[in-house]
Amino acid sequence: MAQPLEVNLGAHVRSSDGKSLGNVDQLIVDADTNTLAYLVIDKGKLHDGRLVDINLVASTDHDGVVLKIGQAAAEELPAFIKEEFLQVRGSASFGVPTGGQVDIQGSGDKWMLYGSSGGQYPHTGSGSLFMSAPIGNIVTEEMSSIDESDVVLSEGTRVVDSEGKTIGHIDEMLFDDQRHPSGFIVKAGHLKHHTVRVPNKWVDGMAHDHVRLNVTKSFAEREGGATEA
Repeated sequence: MAQPLEVNLGAHVRSSDGKSLGNVDQLIVDADTNTLAYLVIDKGKLHDGRLVDINLVASTDHDGVVLKIGQAAAEELPAFIKEEFLQVRGSASFGVPTGGQVDIQGSGDKWMLYGSSGGQYPHTGSGSLFMSAPIGNIVTEEMSSIDESDVVLSEGTRVVDSEGKTIGHIDEMLFDDQRHPSGFIVKAGHLKHHTVRVPNKWVDGMAHDHVRLNVTKSFAEREGGATEA
């Protein structure tokens, strides 16, 4: 039987032959089965983000994650791809980080990378709070190495309460022996950081950009045993 996992986002990842592979950058949860499906290792020694099937994880502890495979095999793991492309077919307006907008014309014969890598603000990336979604005659297409229903969680994923108030951001995910999420640790606070332990029964739903709870912020911080980070 598989052992429970505690996966800290940012945790160091090592191969079975003791080589450093990078750090845990993201976690991918299979929305259909509600189980942890993959870890994503950041660039590090692998040069690109790589998908690690959860069955390749030998152990996790405070020192990080150890895989069942050596460095050579790890370098052959599939790349993690989740990008969005768009075509402008006519006129369109794009928001800019300063809060304004840029108007462009397109003939629809070119695809542009859209998202965190392209510097814009779609559902797949991150950007300035002052940037608005594009407006106009636009067609989008997503290229991904994971299923469309899979949920990608990262250290920047917000946790909001039942009223939509931000509690903090995911710092660590907890999984039971069947790889089902059993809860997570939230890093909260702006000036004075503290952590809140959130059990899975408080989770109302998960998306790429946030996790929504079915309890209020005050309840979560009171009952979640808030401690200084």
